[in-house]
Amino acid sequence: KSALLLATLRGLIVLVPCTLLFSVLEIGLFWWLFPIVEILSLCIFVGLKIFFRGKRREQNEPVLTRMISGRSEEVSALTEELEAFCEAHDANPKQSYYVMMTVEEVCIALNEKAFTKPENGLIQVTAVATQDGSFELFIRDNAVKFNAFSLATTDGKIANTALDALGMSIIKNKVSEFFYRHYKGFNILYIKI
Repeated sequence: KSALLLATLRGLIVLVPCTLLFSVLEIGLFWWLFPIVEILSLCIFVGLKIFFRGKRREQNEPVLTRMISGRSEEVSALTEELEAFCEAHDANPKQSYYVMMTVEEVCIALNEKAFTKPENGLIQVTAVATQDGSFELFIRDNAVKFNAFSLATTDGKIANTALDALGMSIIKNKVSEFFYRHYKGFNILYIKI
């Protein structure tokens, strides 16, 4: 949005009036058009950003997005942040627990099964508090093709005896919707709780 705003200011909103103004001036001054357009665009852009930043802070945004590496301490910090996010958006304790459990289980499964080097792995978690009172999770990672829900079978039974399969089976049975897609080198997991 910021890049589009700045490009629109530079390429249309400020450029057109300045071009009209400089077209009536002496031809030797016309080269000043470009530095003046850049400076005016930047000033207007900064002014708008400052004005709207105050407006945005007043709203309790229903979206939390974080990018973490594969390290376990970052996963625990993220789950604490998610707990606060859920409480701020009136989640019941059960929802809050399942949101945190889902993110933790998926991140642990990624670290143990998908990343060749967990410290090089990147996981983007986006939580959205919807109008209907549910929470949507979008988990995107740069691991090799890996669906964390493949650890559990579709009938809810444990796919193997590993402890991580038990956690994924519980989550799979408790979420209302989930969807996995591998797209352009990223694993994308959608979960609605």
